[in-house]
Amino acid sequence: MNTDVCTEILLHLPVESLLRFRAVCKFWCYVIDSPSFRERHINNNNNVVSDDMVRLELYFNNGQLRVLHNTKPLLTYKSDQLMGYEFSSYLDHQGLVRLYGPVMGLVCIYDMQLRRPIAICNPCLGQLRLLPPITTSSYSNPYPCEISKREVAIGFDEDYKVAQLLLCRRHSCLHGLMYSRKTDSWKDLAGVNGNLQICSISPMKQVCENGRFAHWYVVSCMGYSLVEAYILSLDMKNEVFRTIRLFQGHCNSTDIAVTYVADDEHSFWRLDLPRDPSRGWVRIYRSSFCESRYGGRIISWAPLTNVQFPFYEGLGLWRRTSCVFFKYWKYMFVFDYRACKYSYWPCYNHLPVLFKHRCSFVTLENVS
Repeated sequence: MNTDVCTEILLHLPVESLLRFRAVCKFWCYVIDSPSFRERHINNNNNVVSDDMVRLELYFNNGQLRVLHNTKPLLTYKSDQLMGYEFSSYLDHQGLVRLYGPVMGLVCIYDMQLRRPIAICNPCLGQLRLLPPITTSSYSNPYPCEISKREVAIGFDEDYKVAQLLLCRRHSCLHGLMYSRKTDSWKDLAGVNGNLQICSISPMKQVCENGRFAHWYVVSCMGYSLVEAYILSLDMKNEVFRTIRLFQGHCNSTDIAVTYVADDEHSFWRLDLPRDPSRGWVRIYRSSFCESRYGGRIISWAPLTNVQFPFYEGLGLWRRTSCVFFKYWKYMFVFDYRACKYSYWPCYNHLPVLFKHRCSFVTLENVS
């Protein structure tokens, strides 16, 4: 077979298959391991919706991180800097450790309290990297801030980026920083707050995994009684923030967990999840935009369906490409956003963290 034709065929195969095919012959191994082939494969698959999803399991134990696929270890990493990492069995934003991603095959693990370094890994390549700590930032000038939590996101623009937002309790504001692998350092991001006084921030699940945008749910406290909710969006390529105000009719019940999912930069889902999904209704909404008389766009929520399913302990829906899944309270929840169907099962502290993953050749190592 012509070598160019062979290379073109290989470019359309999933990473898991290519890693196995390296053993076929020396030529295939040479082609698949070459930086030029891997770069072309990354660009070729950047916008492709594929069915080559796998379910991975992540474990923490005494400073050791392990990622498994069908009981087979893909990544093992041990460091004293990871001591104390522990995932909560409750809603994601109530735990101290979070998992963000995958984005282009990369997964980010971080401590919300800034006590431990941010870890970024590519499980399929068996790579993990601890990012350097923040050295200088505007959040210490002119008056020291009281950083109460941070949120982290991965982006991709020819190479991976990592953004972190620090919430200052004293000044009700956010400080944004961006990590670049080229400089191996952090820089300040401007324009994160706009005119808002932000008192709360939570991550949003992403449907698209190309890393072009990251989204957060934020609450702005403008006074003693005026509280407004927004979606904060970051264009990872141009490093520009924008905010979209949410309609005030959001749910305040302590028995309902309101979760937001970003379909893309213009489209969002809202799920109202009951504390016990086997007894309550899951309400699903789709975003629609309207113009504010004061300028800017506002998201209102159009109800799509009210559905009540019997308790289901399987993992069937995760195999579909069109689904996201996440923890809330004591359950793992899977949402198929195309079919508007869902599944869920109990989740306990001793169980691993489950996440859907699509492998890629994006490397964490320096390539000459």
